[in-house]
Amino acid sequence: MTAKRITLVAIGTRGDVQPFCVLGRALADKGFNVAIATEKRLENLVVNEFRLPYRHVAGDCTGLLFEPEYQKDLAEGSIFTVLKLLKQWRRQYSFDELLASYVEALKDSDIIVAGSMSLSESYAIAEKVNATWIPFLLWPAYPTRELPIWMMSKLTFGFGCLNLWSYSFLFKQLWTAEGKFINPWRQNILGLPPIESPIGTMGLVYANEDIPVLIGCSKLFCGPKRVVPPEYTPNKVHLLGPAFASPSPLSEKLTSFIDSAKADSWPITYIGFGSMPSEKPLDLLQMALDVCTLASCRAIVVAGWSELSSDDAIALLDANAETLIVVPSVSQVVLFPKVDCIVHHC
Repeated sequence: MTAKRITLVAIGTRGDVQPFCVLGRALADKGFNVAIATEKRLENLVVNEFRLPYRHVAGDCTGLLFEPEYQKDLAEGSIFTVLKLLKQWRRQYSFDELLASYVEALKDSDIIVAGSMSLSESYAIAEKVNATWIPFLLWPAYPTRELPIWMMSKLTFGFGCLNLWSYSFLFKQLWTAEGKFINPWRQNILGLPPIESPIGTMGLVYANEDIPVLIGCSKLFCGPKRVVPPEYTPNKVHLLGPAFASPSPLSEKLTSFIDSAKADSWPITYIGFGSMPSEKPLDLLQMALDVCTLASCRAIVVAGWSELSSDDAIALLDANAETLIVVPSVSQVVLFPKVDCIVHHC
């Protein structure tokens, strides 16, 4: 019997894509024919770290996170600012090329597992090729009164009715922009009817009980009660917990740093910035050094800023090599038991 062909499609930062690689690797180990469709920037993660076939998705939807000129506005955290910047950023890419790349990447799939930023494109192709389509979300993005969708958490003041409203409001804003190119593509290229729901593809998800919703996060993120929201009915929404990568060894340089700190009885603080936007990353490094001085500790900083390769950053890190080390990524499962304090961006 031929194994099902499963394509997992996710775009964004490493944090957006790695859980799909974890799931893909587990499925491949069980004998399924698995591929990961994502942007060129994450090809190394897919092929070299998780040993999975890579399929190309054009564009770079979150590339603005790594561009200095966007950092100040992104750091403000306003959902309206973020939506405006995303719209500006995506103007540099051809929608025709982007959508064609989805068709090429997903056309042979029996099952398509889609991330939040690829829902409309992947749903249309699944509909066209008659593939099973499953959304896999990395945070609670199914409507509930228990908590708002995270990008609007400052606007609902904890009121259940506003929490519920936040989902439809955000999805409507996203579809207003997205529908302008998704519906013509569905009609003119794929020969499919337009989506008429005012909240786009998510409206189809809510209306169709045959589409399960997978959510890869902990109950700790499901509001102040930290329980599965009552709207998450067992036959529709499946809260699976986080998708952790298998442990991988720490680098020799990082291991040496930890051993040296412990030999001198220094506590170690982990500071995870990841791809968090920062207008002035060197200031954050200096802040981490100040923390080390004030708290009498050593620090491991995980960050992927391009400015870390600048002469100023290299000089700062070399001068404080015994106090602080920066790595672009790390196996948190292995590292966390070795540190005394964990600080991670949200």
